[in-house]
Amino acid sequence: MYKENIGTDRYGRTMRLYHSCNTVYCDHVKNDKVVRTNQIKVDNDIILMFSASHTSGAYIYDEIHRRYGKWL
Repeated sequence: MYKENIGTDRYGRTMRLYHSCNTVYCDHVKNDKVVRTNQIKVDNDIILMFSASHTSGAYIYDEIHRRYGKWL
């Protein structure tokens, strides 16, 4: 499963975005250890964005917040 680094959160932890079926996960990693994982069930059109070559993980992250009102 490919996990895309999408930046850092306000605590300096690296954020990695990935999906499985219709669930999107975001790992928050510090010192090579996952310290937090958030998840949300999304529609198929969000999942299809993962396979689009021109769509970044950061854009998908922002789109999830815009549609569902949840920060991962």
